[in-house]
Amino acid sequence: MTDDPSPRDSGPVSERRKHSVRPTPPRPASGSGWGFAVGLLVTGLVVGGGAVGCNVLFGSQNENVGSGADIADMSRSAEPVDPDEIGAVQRFGAPSASHVEVGTDVGYGLHPPVGGDHYIIWQDCGVYEEPIRTELGVHSQEHGAVWITYDEAVLEADEVETLAAYYNPGDFVLVSPMENLPAPVVASAWGAQVALEDPGDPALEEFLREFDRGVTTPEHGGPCSGAYSGTEAEFGDDGAQLDALVEEHG
Repeated sequence: MTDDPSPRDSGPVSERRKHSVRPTPPRPASGSGWGFAVGLLVTGLVVGGGAVGCNVLFGSQNENVGSGADIADMSRSAEPVDPDEIGAVQRFGAPSASHVEVGTDVGYGLHPPVGGDHYIIWQDCGVYEEPIRTELGVHSQEHGAVWITYDEAVLEADEVETLAAYYNPGDFVLVSPMENLPAPVVASAWGAQVALEDPGDPALEEFLREFDRGVTTPEHGGPCSGAYSGTEAEFGDDGAQLDALVEEHG
């Protein structure tokens, strides 16, 4: 893979998740008569009780995670995020993923977007000091990129550097400023988002660990380099380059 536009030499190292394997207990000897019948009865009670317990423990969690809101019903362009949602991952229903003509302004129901219609070319992953074209960033999300956006009017220079350090060459991560954010920092993936007050919040690294190159994206495995690496301000003057990219990737 080619290096992305703004490589950084260092960044947080994601921890590898460890899974322990529980040894299988010895299989009990089969019985007969009343002892065997009582054993079956006890087993049934334990299994049934376990199922009820699982529903009690995990039922509400599954409801919150499994039922995503419809993107089309969301509108949050300049409204501050609810304080209770700071640091909490919000999941949304599957957005549309159609290609639109390059130059089209797509109206996204959520700001920053968590997917939706986009151009046939994508934004190269990396760190940008100026805003990038939204429709290009959304295509990168479709390939599994996490887009970290920040309010440059709120963050100090060292805090912006903290965000930039989350990108290493080869990562599927975009970092760029964006206006009208609901929080100082918002990280968005395809169908998921987390709003943060502090760039050093551990919730950001956890979000990256889960969604960087997320396997549930519509075009998982697609590249995050080899396309457009300009900013929003440069987009209007790069017509010839954009046409060539469309011909190459169309």
